Amino acid sequence: MKGSKRSKTLLLDTNLLLLLFIGGKDLSLIQKAKTLSAFLEDDYDLLEEIVNHNSFNRLVTTPHIMTKVSNLLGHERDDIRRLGREAMIEFLSKCTEHTDGSAVLVSKPEFNRLRLTDVAIAVASRLPAFVLTVDLDLYLHVNSSGLEAENFNHIRQGTSLH
Repeated sequence: MKGSKRSKTLLLDTNLLLLLFIGGKDLSLIQKAKTLSAFLEDDYDLLEEIVNHNSFNRLVTTPHIMTKVSNLLGHERDDIRRLGREAMIEFLSKCTEHTDGSAVLVSKPEFNRLRLTDVAIAVASRLPAFVLTVDLDLYLHVNSSGLEAENFNHIRQGTSLH
């Protein structure tokens, strides 16, 4: 992935933010978190390397992503929920929120194929922002739009398209 992107702005999807938040507080909680069953501690290390070693100088998110993160953290046991929310507060203090109203997002043609949060991500990718996701449909949509995205699953499997 190094050298393949042009944008200095990074936008992480919901699942990767959860991994970043919980793994950043305590790696051992990754295996204990219901919402992170698809991830291992090594995945956190890889994500942290991507975030910290690719010259990103700006983080962006959307209210839709943060709402999903907050809701998913609400399903976790107390210690994971508390640490995840602490990380969420820290993250929001150093990122920019890109806001589009839901009425605007559902009027986009991609809403016929993508969920509301994914449409918000697709719209925010036009900033431009480099989108890192585990969602194949979102990844394919952003890439087919000529914008920058990578599927984290491709990276961790060593089959990155970039």
